[in-house]
Amino acid sequence: MNALQAHLLREELTQALGLVNDSWHCPQSIFYQGWTHTQSWAAIDRWLIRSLYHPKLKPGMTWTEVERFLVLN
Repeated sequence: MNALQAHLLREELTQALGLVNDSWHCPQSIFYQGWTHTQSWAAIDRWLIRSLYHPKLKPGMTWTEVERFLVLN
């Protein structure tokens, strides 16, 4: 597998976890909108994935509840 394939595979599999949007804010992130050769998760990527599946983050929470969760975790 070459670097391009490794990048695309990691990005698509990560987005399949439920984090489907990209961003222009963190060039080191697998979620960066622009083209990169990133082949590993940045610290912010790992944090996003852990947060998404954290047992205290539940469907139906208000934005205030989510903000409180994000600040505390």
